[in-house]
Amino acid sequence: MESLKCLCNLVFNSLSVQKMCTKNCMTEGIICRLRTYKEKNIPHDIKFFDMKLLFAITALCPQVRGKVKYEYHGFAYLTESLDEILKEISSHNMELVDEHHFINVNIP
Repeated sequence: MESLKCLCNLVFNSLSVQKMCTKNCMTEGIICRLRTYKEKNIPHDIKFFDMKLLFAITALCPQVRGKVKYEYHGFAYLTESLDEILKEISSHNMELVDEHHFINVNIP
């Protein structure tokens, strides 16, 4: 978890780290983990930072966008992952508030 936080900060703040991440298959690794969200019990914090890291690298490195969308089918996996997260929240009578924290909602 802490390494994901650090990596997010490094990607946001360092052009050399951004370049390194585009060359070392980091984006492909995140997409691979997105595929496992249905099968494995991955903590919400890790999912949050996976999404944040994927956003950062695609926002800051335009050359990665096409790979994520077309080669890795990232758009489909991202949509599926978000659907799963929302289903889980809904099934537990919870809602998203303040970034990635969840609260219980009492529904009469």
